[in-house]
Amino acid sequence: MSLEWHESIIAMPGFGHIGDSDVLDRVRKLAHGGLGEKAVFWCFAAANAFGILIGVRFRAPALIVATLSIAILCVVANAFEVFSEAITLTSTLLLVLTMHLGFLIGLCLPVLWRKWADR
Repeated sequence: MSLEWHESIIAMPGFGHIGDSDVLDRVRKLAHGGLGEKAVFWCFAAANAFGILIGVRFRAPALIVATLSIAILCVVANAFEVFSEAITLTSTLLLVLTMHLGFLIGLCLPVLWRKWADR
């Protein structure tokens, strides 16, 4: 990733100006992988595990509530960072998709467990 792309995001209204050293430091850390790689991995792992637990124990109404919760948490978390609306929307959709795939895995696990136990 080039640093120039991140600096162009900062130049957008509401993200400060290019001379703001705190904002530039955060962007440099993001661009060089010093901040967030492990956090992103753990967010996706947690969303997947959460989806599996919902699929095993609960059903669709709990999935709707969990989807809204993840969407709200993503928007609030990205409001404190230097991300554009497109990045916020993309990360929210990917986390929700990951949770829904985990939900489908969670729905299949009891069926597979019963088939395996009947052998």
